[in-house]
Amino acid sequence: MNNWTIFDDTFWLTLAGILVGLCGLSIRFCYRSKCRTIDFCGVHIERDIEMEEKIDEIEMARADESKV
Repeated sequence: MNNWTIFDDTFWLTLAGILVGLCGLSIRFCYRSKCRTIDFCGVHIERDIEMEEKIDEIEMARADESKV
C-alpha cells in the first residue's frame, strides 16, 4: 500500500488553503510594516514610506467621507 493514498483530496485542499492564507497574511504584514529597506533571500527592496503614508491617509479620508 502506498503511503500517499491516505492523503485524500480534502487534506490537500485544506493544506493549500492554509498555505495561501499564510502567504496573504505575510504580504499584508510586509505592507503594513514601515521598514524602508528589506533584504530577504537575495532580494533587495527599497520603499518610499512617505508616499505610502500619504496614500493611506487619502484613502482613510475618503472612507470617512463616504460613511457620513
